[in-house]
Amino acid sequence: EKEAQERGQAKQELMGGGNRSERIRTYNYPQDRVTDHRCKQSEYGIAQILQEGNLAMSFAPSLRTMYRDEVLNEIQEADQQG
Repeated sequence: EKEAQERGQAKQELMGGGNRSERIRTYNYPQDRVTDHRCKQSEYGIAQILQEGNLAMSFAPSLRTMYRDEVLNEIQEADQQG
């Protein structure tokens, strides 16, 4: 029983609770918009983005910048600590 409870807890941590704050991307068809919540960027023209297969490329520059900034911040914090 304890083992099943631990597995359930691990699954919940991996999958998340389904809260809106945990969403990565929102597809808003009435407004013809895709928003990536990690980098807070929106792109318009859902059909064209999906047909061309450019969904990842639409957000790639912003996500790369975000990742680079996070790594630089971690390096700076590590330098300050020791």
